[in-house]
Amino acid sequence: MEETGIITIEANAVDDGIEIKVIDNGVGIPANQLDKIFNTGYGKNLGIGLSNVHHRLQNLFGQNAGIQIESQLGVGTSLTFVVPERSK
Repeated sequence: MEETGIITIEANAVDDGIEIKVIDNGVGIPANQLDKIFNTGYGKNLGIGLSNVHHRLQNLFGQNAGIQIESQLGVGTSLTFVVPERSK
């Protein structure tokens, strides 16, 4: 990016826990690459960061607890996940 990037982090209470959302105004991710994002080894450097967090969330909280990603070229990307409330 040529201009300054902005990263926004939001946390909101939802019915089943806390929803965390990380949003940027970066270059975005092409649609044909979104389904590869969580593959270990894909991406820059070692390609383990997002896949590691995604799979850890699923292992801890179930298959529906992984990271949801939305992106649009030239607009930015958002990552969302829910940390479920633990039973008391």
